[in-house]
Amino acid sequence: MKEHILKKAIRLAFELPLNKQRVCAIITTRQGKILSIGFNSFTKTAPKQKYFASKVNQPSKQYLHAEIHALLRCRSNKAYTIYVARVDRFGRPLLAHPCPICKFAIKESNIKEIIYT
Repeated sequence: MKEHILKKAIRLAFELPLNKQRVCAIITTRQGKILSIGFNSFTKTAPKQKYFASKVNQPSKQYLHAEIHALLRCRSNKAYTIYVARVDRFGRPLLAHPCPICKFAIKESNIKEIIYT
């Protein structure tokens, strides 16, 4: 199940327009039901991201991170796992370890597991 969802995140990230970073985040329940999907956006940001950045003494980025986007779209308290995939322009997975801002946001949302490329 986990490999299937991570592969889906990789595929969705690759389908994004070619930007600086192609990143997709998927939040699921413990059983693997998808609750929300988020993507990097270079045209918008969110006040919540600025809040999380201030909590970890990091500068707020000028774009919306995929993890924050997925957390904002998740309307369930059953979130258990977040999958984060980053790909290059050829669709090959790259390291997608969450930044300090996203790590803090994920911890605050009580997500138990982070799986990333």
